[in-house]
Amino acid sequence: MFDPKNNDPALLPSRACLTLIGMAGVGKTTVGRLLSKSLDWGWMDTDRLIESYFGCPLQFLFDSLGREAFIKAEEKVVSNL
Repeated sequence: MFDPKNNDPALLPSRACLTLIGMAGVGKTTVGRLLSKSLDWGWMDTDRLIESYFGCPLQFLFDSLGREAFIKAEEKVVSNL
């Protein structure tokens, strides 16, 4: 099992991926950036990916689609990573 305190990415499976989930404003972006730097991994903010995919701000997309359709759209984009 990987121990993040050990900080040795070589102990992780070769195709390991980490996903942070949570409510808006809880620090996912901050923690994601710190982890990617610590583990020497790439990092992606899926909010920015979704905005790029749909060509509009996330809040506009949410307001336009409604919660259920937004979640399905978000799932479609993120599941292709």
